Amino acid sequence: MSEAVVAQVGSYAVAVESGKTYYWCRCGRSQKQPFCDGAHAGTGFNPIAYVAEDNETIYFCGCKHSQAMPFCDGSHSRLVEVTEGPGTHRLVAITDSPLPGQD
Repeated sequence: MSEAVVAQVGSYAVAVESGKTYYWCRCGRSQKQPFCDGAHAGTGFNPIAYVAEDNETIYFCGCKHSQAMPFCDGSHSRLVEVTEGPGTHRLVAITDSPLPGQD
């Protein structure tokens, strides 16, 4: 299984419409963040469906490490930068538990 890509360090504020289904990108590879565009193919990740109950602003997770997916829970504040080689960096979450939404 691939690792989720941090799409954004922080949330995406989205005005959702009551009764509409939104497919939140779990893998972080979508070009239509925070929503799925099918870029997860072959990664082992699947989008998470969210059906809006009201017309309101929802804060969707951008770091892909929330324990309350698809919503932001502040997990982006626990990301650390890891150097993997010259000029190669990535953000990883400090966590002791497996992340939800993985096959």
